[in-house]
Amino acid sequence: MFIRHLTKLFVFVFLIFICIEASGQKKYETKEVYPVVNNQYLPVLIDLINSSKKSIYICHFLWNPDSTTNKIKNAVYEAINRGVKVRVILEDSLKQNSQIIKEFSSLHIPIKTDAKTEWPRNLLHAKLIIIDSQKVLLGSTNLSFKAINENNEANVLVNSPEIARFYENFFDALWEKRKSGAARRSLTTKYVTATIDRDYFTFMKNRVSKATKKIGMIFYGMKVYPGNKNEVMEFVDEIVAAKKRGVDVKVILEKSDYDEKLNRGNSESIEYLKKKGINAKFEFPERITHAKLIIVDDEAVGVASANFALTGFKFYTEAGVITTEPETIESFWNYFEKLWRGENPW
Repeated sequence: MFIRHLTKLFVFVFLIFICIEASGQKKYETKEVYPVVNNQYLPVLIDLINSSKKSIYICHFLWNPDSTTNKIKNAVYEAINRGVKVRVILEDSLKQNSQIIKEFSSLHIPIKTDAKTEWPRNLLHAKLIIIDSQKVLLGSTNLSFKAINENNEANVLVNSPEIARFYENFFDALWEKRKSGAARRSLTTKYVTATIDRDYFTFMKNRVSKATKKIGMIFYGMKVYPGNKNEVMEFVDEIVAAKKRGVDVKVILEKSDYDEKLNRGNSESIEYLKKKGINAKFEFPERITHAKLIIVDDEAVGVASANFALTGFKFYTEAGVITTEPETIESFWNYFEKLWRGENPW
């Protein structure tokens, strides 16, 4: 009798374990896109790596060696031991990347740096991870303790084989250092438009031109160029035009406690926008606001790696997503409004 009960208990526990395992695997299967902000990033990324079965492609500006990124590194090692294919591309100009490059190279893990020297593509600024040709995590978060644990950051997780293949092609173009880059510059599914480089701002400018109620923008860096005609000022003109037709426009920019050049550019941008009647201000300096986010009405939200300057518009290698998924838009509006009020958004 005791053995029979013990057997039933074992079967019950085993079934619970199977259910938990299955629910974990389907955690990101019910929708096409999910918001991932602030310190949500690490558990989402670790879960994606731990559940990977075929491939992990990492294309990042920065992989700083610290206690937080060691968790990511160790999860990658475990994935490799399971037979998962891993490839990594990092920006070559950052000293912080040298340690992970040396370590991965010594273990024969495929890793490259984006060493493009010809202008205009002089910096790999994307923050992009592709899992199993199915899921894509991208946005503003760098791989560092501070970015992951302390900053205000905005990312999305996209569950779509079409979007994943689009970014894999982009990754391959960088890996092979093709001068022409990826064959396709954008791809649209039901709820998501995936973009690279300048195409992100082209799509978002079109959304801004059709705004009827409200626009919210958060940027780590913004630089305006009064009196000049360029892609940035064309976008700014659309923001001003939206304000003139009655759209409520709010802009939040980073106030740095260490980067005076950034502060000057952001201060000049705030003053310029205020003169045009737009409600723009610094965020509270207790926390670095590194997000790059544009929300238009209840119609679309754009999340990207690019700052609002010519570097992000024209000269850096970037990745961004525009989504029309209602729950994601609502979530990012809640995030924006908390930041606007000076509250902790997470």
